Amino acid sequence: MKRSVVCFMAAALVMGGALVGTAQQKENSIADFSFTMQNVSGTMSLACEHGCAWKTLSWWGRSGRDVLINDRGMVGADNKEDNSTFLVSIHAGDGKMELSCKRGCAWTALSYASLSGRAKIDESGVSVQ
Repeated sequence: MKRSVVCFMAAALVMGGALVGTAQQKENSIADFSFTMQNVSGTMSLACEHGCAWKTLSWWGRSGRDVLINDRGMVGADNKEDNSTFLVSIHAGDGKMELSCKRGCAWTALSYASLSGRAKIDESGVSVQ
């Protein structure tokens, strides 16, 4: 009886460790996405090339607030979706673009000076076009 309880406890520990490992692996995984971002006269426009359920997004970029996007579109600051493949915060201001990746990127933060140019953003970083 004691042996079966010990075996059961050992199996439970192994399974629990495997579940935690899988959750950490998913949280740290790199998504496959790409979108082009452009600021035209204060309006931010995004066009997804791949890895998104949306085609285009746009908003008034001079509001001074951060905008969060994921593979499904714009989300609120209280976003609790753990199953989105990526989560990126975008801030336009002070003559530059600042991006912060919360999930799904090989990068943590990006910044570039051109507010009026086009930039391609993907899981690896930014390239100004």
